[in-house]
Amino acid sequence: MVSEDPLRRRLLGLLRRHGWNATSFQVVELELRYWFDPEDDAAVAYYDTGFAWVVAGAPIASIDRCAEVTRRFADEARRRRKRIVFFAIEPRFLNSVPMRSLAIGEQPSWDPRLWTERHRGHRGLKEQLRRARAKGVAVERIASEDAIGAMRPQLERIITRWLAARAMPPMSFLVAIQPFLFAEERRYYAGWVAGELVGLLVAVPVYGRNGWSSRTSCAIRARRMAPASC
Repeated sequence: MVSEDPLRRRLLGLLRRHGWNATSFQVVELELRYWFDPEDDAAVAYYDTGFAWVVAGAPIASIDRCAEVTRRFADEARRRRKRIVFFAIEPRFLNSVPMRSLAIGEQPSWDPRLWTERHRGHRGLKEQLRRARAKGVAVERIASEDAIGAMRPQLERIITRWLAARAMPPMSFLVAIQPFLFAEERRYYAGWVAGELVGLLVAVPVYGRNGWSSRTSCAIRARRMAPASC
């Protein structure tokens, strides 16, 4: 099993200590290679394009070691005659490792404890909540691995239908959906209408911020229910 891969288990241990980027959990997923620092307290996950190593986020390291780990990884890339580029990094990394950068997007974040207060008067949200209640939408957390395993065929069907309507971008190795890898680390939420599964959200941990990130959030049309936008 992929989850039992010793390299990914080793990386997961480093993530629990140093994973800070919103996208950091993606490094345990498939298609990536790993470079481990000689001091064994840091790692870099990257994709080999043939001409370059594209790094998935910042190094998995303490912030005070990011500059040194990046330098060592760059030295290894030069020895292999590879260019390097870091994709999906955050300002914290650039503040410690000065590099040329290009902003291509922003990562939204919010504190769910303030959600009701902050959006109480938002007309669009109130209307969506009203529609959901009127259609009998119910959301529940799938809390156990046994329950996830039992529901997996249903979950895979809804993911397949959702993906079929969306083309994967060129950087698919960084955005591919692999929602059952290290299932014990994730949180699963299912949306139901009259006993029919119509939506799924999978959240992964951002250990260094005591938070969660979601790249898997999908819904299908059911009884005139509008699909979620992701």
